[in-house]
Amino acid sequence: MKDKLFSLLILIVLIHISQLYLSWWTIAVPALILGLIVVWPVWQTFALTLLAVAIYTAIYTIWINHINDGIIAGRISSLFNEIGTGTLIIITALAMGLLAGTAAGLGASLKQTIKQNSL
Repeated sequence: MKDKLFSLLILIVLIHISQLYLSWWTIAVPALILGLIVVWPVWQTFALTLLAVAIYTAIYTIWINHINDGIIAGRISSLFNEIGTGTLIIITALAMGLLAGTAAGLGASLKQTIKQNSL
């Protein structure tokens, strides 16, 4: 359990650093690398990465929304029939979690495929 928590914390730190300097989709790169490194089952890699990144993204989005007094979230929610800031944060967190989870699951699947073909 400690190794999983440590791996996910390292993932979140790498994602945070990549988000400061690069595009939004770069969260997939550290997640893919995590999937290649860890020895968890594919479904567990996907689920844990999705959960960790979704929680991180929700917290980070709430923080950014607080800093700019909800101006950006208000403008974006007006594009989608005033869905509300909370719903927008949940959708963003789930989308980023799915992106990272899919990348981590791909990494774990690639690792398993390489192991099976090398025998």
